Amino acid sequence: MYPDMNLRIQPDNMIVILEIGGLGDFIMATPTLRKIRETFPDNPITLFVAGRTVPLAEDFSRNILTKPINVRSFLTTGNFILRNSINLLKVCSVSRKKPELLIDLSAIESEAASVRRQTFINLFKSKNTAGRNTDQRGGFYTFSSDEILFSKPHEVERKYDVIRALGISGNPENMDFYIDNESSNEVRNLIEEHRLKNKTLIGINIGAYRPNRRWPMEKVLETISTLQSNDRHFLIFGGKTDAQFVDEICKSAIGSRATPIVNQSFKTVGAWLKTCHLFITNDTGLMHFAAALDVPTIALFGPENFYRYGPWGKFPNKILKYSPNSKEQFEESDIFFEDAISHISPKTVTEAAFAYLKTGTFN
Repeated sequence: MYPDMNLRIQPDNMIVILEIGGLGDFIMATPTLRKIRETFPDNPITLFVAGRTVPLAEDFSRNILTKPINVRSFLTTGNFILRNSINLLKVCSVSRKKPELLIDLSAIESEAASVRRQTFINLFKSKNTAGRNTDQRGGFYTFSSDEILFSKPHEVERKYDVIRALGISGNPENMDFYIDNESSNEVRNLIEEHRLKNKTLIGINIGAYRPNRRWPMEKVLETISTLQSNDRHFLIFGGKTDAQFVDEICKSAIGSRATPIVNQSFKTVGAWLKTCHLFITNDTGLMHFAAALDVPTIALFGPENFYRYGPWGKFPNKILKYSPNSKEQFEESDIFFEDAISHISPKTVTEAAFAYLKTGTFN
């Protein structure tokens, strides 16, 4: 029972959580998810996540939480009618169990999204709901946290604010990313095999879910050319759809001094990230993986709000973004400057990299 809200949750009452964003969104939600499980140690909890995020969520549930939760896939790609029919069946199977509380951790980006979200939330038939009252668009929640979409608070804090609205105190602690011993040993053996143990490993992520988040390839190549030396080795990260770009970089830039890390499992990617002395990345899920693992990071931002989505945590990081101006609160045109990432020069990136490699700070 919450003293301020008079919200009574019995140990056998069901709780539903929605975190249907991308890989980075899930990582940023882990402090909130961990706190929810600590607060409700005995309640059955069902967590809906996007399909591609399921492996992350299941590893987190089994290996990080004090007690596992039920992870269910929510389809966000594929045939519109088919995926929504499958999603509806999953929602109905949960609604029949009469959840006591539904917690929605995502922002409401527009008025149209507000209408869709309310319709979707109502399908669960939950007695109580909690979510984000983004720009006053979330008035349909029983409990809500007020936020301004284009403002400075970080997404980790915004998600945690939802459970603060329920009366749960405290602050978000570390983000979680689980790596198993098998993956760690596999990477360790490869490093030994390729004689990389005494090298300074610099990771560069060129993967991009959206084209306007990809740093131009010629700038990546120039950066590698400037940073290369006999005692350094580059790890080039990318997803399945980035294989061609990664291959081009490994062949064109420095040949045998680069190792492609492409289309690997999340745990293997995490194990490679842990070996990096420095990680250079655009705004993608891997940036948040590195943040959860405390890997020193240079983050290159394109159109997004870097205050909200930058690498979160107390570890060395440097955010680079071309921005026409700076404000305490942002207009949409300031954040969604589509060509912003292409204005970041290799010189700016390499200066930050050399500073860290020499001094251990980005100053």
